[in-house]
Amino acid sequence: MMMTTDIKKYVKILLIFSGVFFCSCQPKIKVEVKSTQQTDGGWGYEILKDTSVYISQPFIPAVVGRQTFRTEDDALKTGRLMLKKIISRQNPALTIHELDSLEIQYTK
Repeated sequence: MMMTTDIKKYVKILLIFSGVFFCSCQPKIKVEVKSTQQTDGGWGYEILKDTSVYISQPFIPAVVGRQTFRTEDDALKTGRLMLKKIISRQNPALTIHELDSLEIQYTK
């Protein structure tokens, strides 16, 4: 009886250490938002997953026409909101209301 309890204890410890080792060996995925300057002087953003472009957004989403962001900060704020929505598994489509709440400048 005592031996069975000891074996169970060692198996539990082995499983815990195996789990910790397995989790620590998983490759970390780097996700970041960076701004991109457009040829017409405006700004856009990209969401990178490791070194690959996951989303490239050269224009302000949800607005009429092909308007670029007026400032780098506007592009980054919008990209961060998009990334936040993707990570939390929300619909990543942005709305005019969300752009207005971020105080993004655009032509209405």
